[in-house]
Amino acid sequence: MHAMVIPGGSGSTEQVIGGAQWAVSEGADVASLSLGAGCGLFGPVYSQAWIPVIENTKASGTNFVAAAGNGGEGCVGSPGNDYRSFSIGASNANGDIADFSSGQVIDKTEWDNPPAAWPDTFTKPDVSAPGVDILSAEPGGGYRLLSGTSMATPHVAGAVALVHSANPDLTVAEIEQVFSETAWKPDDWEGPDDAKDTRYGMGIIDAYNATQQVATAVPEYELGDVDENDAVNVQDVQLMQQYLYGEAPENFNENLGDLNRDDEVTIDDLKLLQRNVQELSTMEKY
Repeated sequence: MHAMVIPGGSGSTEQVIGGAQWAVSEGADVASLSLGAGCGLFGPVYSQAWIPVIENTKASGTNFVAAAGNGGEGCVGSPGNDYRSFSIGASNANGDIADFSSGQVIDKTEWDNPPAAWPDTFTKPDVSAPGVDILSAEPGGGYRLLSGTSMATPHVAGAVALVHSANPDLTVAEIEQVFSETAWKPDDWEGPDDAKDTRYGMGIIDAYNATQQVATAVPEYELGDVDENDAVNVQDVQLMQQYLYGEAPENFNENLGDLNRDDEVTIDDLKLLQRNVQELSTMEKY
């Protein structure tokens, strides 16, 4: 799903907050914000308005991913500079961080009334992702190469969705943690490897590694085990027959019944299941 919150490329904080609230109301697993205020002619912006919005968004189970900004070292845009936002920097194909990518050690006293739970200072971005010369769709059709933390942010949002699909029981904090723990920095990086810095954050995300880390926590049932009892047998065949006859059996996992992975359960899947059960039965007898 997507929402147009700043038509023409600019708008108010209230407009963007309304979009975040809409995403939560629609049950989004992640809100991706390729936008920000500050780091321009008038310097950083520290918005009090975003504090409860980000807190409530994450408390509702929606990950909040925001661009760090394109102001370079010394400034991070809002809401990416909020302590609770998952702030994203931009890397290039060589694993270096783009000069434009924002980063900063932030003092919480910049806010009028920061939460007591925030640390006195904190570092942004949190992680980085590809954001240089990214092939992107453009209005009116066609594609072009674009650069910016606004390109890196949707990479992370998509990776969040991938991790969530591998283990839907993960909390927002656990998803952020797995990306931080599996992020990497180049061997020739002279800064800290295992701590957050103002260029990489914790490092460049590794979507594959992060997904592998959490997928081990998901029960892996065999395709065809529609009742999820760790066995593919005649009972599964009977349940699929009931399903195909329109009887709506209680314990029937449609995803595991889709053996040929064509996004629906049909007679072809039943035939595959019957063959599998027969082969398993033959092996057990042998």
